[in-house]
Amino acid sequence: MNITDSSKTLFITFTRTLFLAVFLFVANEISPLGTSPLLLIGLGALGVVAATRLSELKLRFAAFTSLIAISLAALYLAKLIAIEIAVSFTSNALFIHSIFQHLTLAVLVFYVGFVSTWLFWRYHHTLTIEILFLSSIGIILLSGHREYHLDSPQIINSLAWHLGFEPQTMFITCGAFIFLILLLYAYFSSSHRTRNLGRTQENVARQKQHTLTTLLAFAAIVFFTVITGKAVYNSYNIQKGLTTNGVGEAEGSGTSPLGFHSALGSTNQPAALVRLEEDYSQNPFTPMLYMREAALSEFNGHELVVAPSNYDADVANINPGQTYSTAENVNLKNRVSVTHSVYLLADQKKAFAIDYPVTIRQLKNPDPKRFKNSYRAYSLAPTYKLNQLRFSSVGNPKWTNEVLQHYTRQNPDSRYRDLALDLSKDAAAPVEKIMTIVNFLNKNAIYTLTPNHEVDPDKDPVEPFLFGDMRGYCVHFAHATVYMLRALGIPARIATGYLTDLSQARDGHILLRMSDRHAWAEAYLEGEGWVPFDTQPEQVESHADTQVDSGLLEELMSSLDPGEEILPKENLEEENETYDVGELYVPSYNDILIIVLFALLLLVAIKAYIRYSWVFTRSPQTRALHSYRAVLYRLIDLGFGRTSAETRAEHRTRISSSLASDPLELQRIVEKLKYQNPTKIKLKNTEIDQLRSDSLNLLSELSFSKRFIAFCNPTSLFAHIRRQR
Repeated sequence: MNITDSSKTLFITFTRTLFLAVFLFVANEISPLGTSPLLLIGLGALGVVAATRLSELKLRFAAFTSLIAISLAALYLAKLIAIEIAVSFTSNALFIHSIFQHLTLAVLVFYVGFVSTWLFWRYHHTLTIEILFLSSIGIILLSGHREYHLDSPQIINSLAWHLGFEPQTMFITCGAFIFLILLLYAYFSSSHRTRNLGRTQENVARQKQHTLTTLLAFAAIVFFTVITGKAVYNSYNIQKGLTTNGVGEAEGSGTSPLGFHSALGSTNQPAALVRLEEDYSQNPFTPMLYMREAALSEFNGHELVVAPSNYDADVANINPGQTYSTAENVNLKNRVSVTHSVYLLADQKKAFAIDYPVTIRQLKNPDPKRFKNSYRAYSLAPTYKLNQLRFSSVGNPKWTNEVLQHYTRQNPDSRYRDLALDLSKDAAAPVEKIMTIVNFLNKNAIYTLTPNHEVDPDKDPVEPFLFGDMRGYCVHFAHATVYMLRALGIPARIATGYLTDLSQARDGHILLRMSDRHAWAEAYLEGEGWVPFDTQPEQVESHADTQVDSGLLEELMSSLDPGEEILPKENLEEENETYDVGELYVPSYNDILIIVLFALLLLVAIKAYIRYSWVFTRSPQTRALHSYRAVLYRLIDLGFGRTSAETRAEHRTRISSSLASDPLELQRIVEKLKYQNPTKIKLKNTEIDQLRSDSLNLLSELSFSKRFIAFCNPTSLFAHIRRQR
C-alpha cells in the first residue's frame, strides 16, 4: 500500500466527502432540508477541498478563526442589506428571505466540511473524535432494526427493496461496508495526517516494511466481518418465526411454527401482494380477511403441533412452487368461489389461501427480480353470518371416533376444564360457550409482544399466561381458546397464516406484511367447516400496527399483468406433441455491466500488482528487477512507452530529455544483472528503494489527475504485454 501522498490525500478527501454526503441524505430522509441535497453535497465537497489546500499554508488557529468570523459576518450583513433593499424597492421581501435561508444552509454545510477538514489536518486528536462520531452515526442508522424491526430505518429498507436484497442481507452489508470504510479511512488518515511535517526516510522504510503485515491484517478483518455477518444472518433465519408476531412458518408433522417467549417485534417488511380477481363482499369477517397457511391440531403433551397428513385435509400443505387440487366438499354450505392471485415478496415455505382452497396453480412471474413466486388459488370462501351460527352443532357426523378424539384431545391440566366449565355454565348452545370463552379473553387478556414468560421446553407454555398475568399475544390466545374448547368436547385447532385489514386494500389489491402473520383458534361447526374464533383483547400494552405503504402498493400494482397460468408438468407429459425446451438464458444489462466491471477491476488489480510487486521480494536482485518494472510500466501508463523502432538506450534518452531528468536509473542495475554474474554484484535493498523512490518522485511532478487516470486505464496493460514481445 505504498501509494503516493497525492493518492492518499485524494482518498481522504473523497472519503470525507462521502461521509458528509451520507449524513446529508440521512438527515434529509429524517427531516427534509428544503434545499437540494446534491447542491449541499457539492458545497460540502468544495469546503473539504478548500480546507485541504489551505492546510498546506500552515495557517495559525487565530487567523483561521478570524477568517471564519469575517466571512460569516459578511454573509449576515449581506442578508440584512438585501432584505432592506427588497423592502424599500419591491414587495417581495419574503422571497429574498427564503433565498437567504437556502443560502445560509448551504454556507453552513460548506463550513462544516471546511472547518472539520482543517481541524483534521491541524490536530492529531481530530481523527479519533471523527471515528467515534462516525461510528455513532453508523450505529444510530442501523439501530432502527433492533428487536427485528427489519422495516426500519426506511432508507435502508427502501434500498434493500430496490436492489432486490432481503432486509437482513442489506443490514449486514451496510454494517460491513461502514466498518471497512472506517477502517480504511483510519488507516490512510493515521499514516498520512502528518504530511505537513514531512516524511523522513526512516518513516518511509518502516511503512514499506510493514506493508505485508497491513495487508494480512486487513484480510483477517475482512474475513472476520464476513464470518460475523454470516453468523448474524443464520441467527435471523433460526429465529425468523419470532420476527412475525411469534408466528413462523410450519415445517412438517410434529413441529410448531409458534413461539411463546417473546415476539420481539413486528416488522412491516412486505411479504406478499394478493389480488382478488372477483368480488368478495360476503366476507363474514369484514373488514378483516383470514388467509390460512397451516393448521395445528395434534397435542403432543405441552403444545399443539402440525398433525399427520391424514388430518386437516382442508389445508393445501404445499410449497409455493407446487400445484394443488382436491375435490370440493359438497357438505359445506354458505360458501362462494373466490379466485385470488398471490405474488410473494419474501421467501415462503408454505402456500396460503383464503379459507378452503380447491386448486392452486402456478402463475408466470411478472417480475422475477421483485417477486419470489406467484400462484393463483381457487377457494370456497365462507359467506355465513356470524350471528346465524348461534345454534349450530359442532363436529362432523362423518368423522370416525379416531378423528373426533384427535380434535378434542385435552390438556391434562384440569384447570383448563374447570375454567371452561365455570365460564360457560350459563350458556346452552355450543357456539354460545365458544363466544363466552372468547369474550372472557377479550376482556381480561393483555396484548403484548414481550410477555417474557420463562417456561421449560417440555412444560406447558400457556399456563403462565392463562393462570398468571394474562399477558401474551395471538399464540397464547389461540392455545388457551383451543384448550378450553376441547375441555368442553368441542373440536378445535389452531390456524396460522395472515390476517389483513381490507380497508387498506386498493382496487382488490392487498399488501401483506410480516406483521400481518397471525395465529387464531378455529372450531368445527357442522355444515360450515372450520370457523375462526379469534381473540381481540381490549387491553393493548404494545403493538406495531401501522398504515400500509400506499406508494409501495401502487408501485407493485403497476408491475402486475393479467396473470398467465402455467400448466403443470404432469399435464404436459400427457400431450404427445409437447416437450420442454427449457429456458434460454439471456444476460440482462446488469449481468453484462457486472461482468465488464469485474474485468476492468481485474485488469486494474494486475496493474497494481505490477506496480507494487517489489514489496513482496527480499532478494536485492529480484527487488531491483521488480522496481525497474514498476517504474517502466508507470512510464508506459503516462504515455512515455518505448516505440517499436526504439532501443532501450534511445528510449531512456528521450524520457530524460522530456522530464529534464533520468527516471530510469534502475536500468543500469538491471543491465548488470542481465549480462554479469548476479552473485558478484553487491546490492542493498535500501539503495534500490532509494533509486526507485527518486524515480517515482520525478514522475510525481506530473499532474495528479493525469497519473490517476493513467492508473485506472486498463487498456495500457495491453501495451505492457506488447512491449514484452
